[in-house]
Amino acid sequence: MARPSIDFGQTAGDYARHRPGFPPQFYERVRGYGVGIAGQEVLDVGCGTGTLARGFAQRGCRSTGLDPSPEMLLQAQALAREEALAVGYVRSWAEQTPFSEASFDVMCAGQCWHWFDRARAATEAHRLLRAGGRLVIAYFTYLSDPGTIGHASEELLLRYNPGWPAAGSDGRFPMFADELSPAGFGSIDSF
Repeated sequence: MARPSIDFGQTAGDYARHRPGFPPQFYERVRGYGVGIAGQEVLDVGCGTGTLARGFAQRGCRSTGLDPSPEMLLQAQALAREEALAVGYVRSWAEQTPFSEASFDVMCAGQCWHWFDRARAATEAHRLLRAGGRLVIAYFTYLSDPGTIGHASEELLLRYNPGWPAAGSDGRFPMFADELSPAGFGSIDSF
């Protein structure tokens, strides 16, 4: 398996130490969509250090994390062991997994969907999900509302990188929803 052009494995230890993952409110919110119910089979693609896989395992799901970086997977395994969680990990790409059709109830991607060949990843997600399955694309990001630390941080960033294309973002990516429909996804929601 070839190394990705941007190799997050070189900073896997930093991700494990400094990126805690999604807050409990995220899991409460997606539960309202039927995601994260005990007993569900969950695949966390681009799992990195496995924050979503572990979060769903803590809620009684059978979780599997998938990532192309062996260093990230080693960190994910160590963190799952520390929490005494049974999470499986597989080295592979989101666009072409080793799993059989209709293997999962939920497929999730946290902080990473933009790195994928999104059309291929969406097609693979549709193949992997059982009838009624859910795809969750999650980003935990700042908002640049005036008067916030996010706004001040963005002003500083723009001082040194004035052409930064994500300036002013509200944390939503409407193009992702548009790209999911051709793969067979319907009832797309964003929050």
